[in-house]
Amino acid sequence: AAVIATTLGVFNGTLYLLTLRYQFVDGLSAIETGIVLLPLAAAMAVGGLVGPALQGWFTQQHVIVAGLFMVAFGFLLVATTPGTGETVGMIVLGLGSGIVMAIGANAVMSSAPEIRTADAGAIQESAFALGGGTGIALFGVMAIQYAPATAGPSAEAVYDTGAEMALTVSAFFYPFFAIAAGMLLLTTIRNKNGSRKSRTGAQR
Repeated sequence: AAVIATTLGVFNGTLYLLTLRYQFVDGLSAIETGIVLLPLAAAMAVGGLVGPALQGWFTQQHVIVAGLFMVAFGFLLVATTPGTGETVGMIVLGLGSGIVMAIGANAVMSSAPEIRTADAGAIQESAFALGGGTGIALFGVMAIQYAPATAGPSAEAVYDTGAEMALTVSAFFYPFFAIAAGMLLLTTIRNKNGSRKSRTGAQR
């Protein structure tokens, strides 16, 4: 649930700042902004389809970890490389987010016993709502905080310099979360394998 909430927060926060930056700073219309952001949304939809397909070859944990590192790499590209690099970053970020959302949601539901599926569903939906809302709020506050304070920050300053700094700082810290979450997820595989081997040895 924490992985879902944090990753969705990054996705929604990035989408929020990019949407306003393209309109307030770059002067794009709402339709033009939607077209520019289409790779991010489309890639997330594709990631939601690719993630379950990858489970035919890899474990659930390995797929989630791969998605986390894709999000981290794409986020860094979006935050630090303008132009083509930003578009590539949006695609990678979207793919990774789609994978994490799809497989993470499945992991939450499948880990619960049958009589607790309603509780698991509530946790899953809460993670989606809390992560998305918190990401937008946090990224927005950071953009205001980092905007130049000369005569009060204007919308252009908030969504130009402020948004750039908010994305850069967040992109720096998210990989640390991805590494920690990835190590924890991979540890669960080793623990399960160890328990399985112990049971097999005891039966012999």
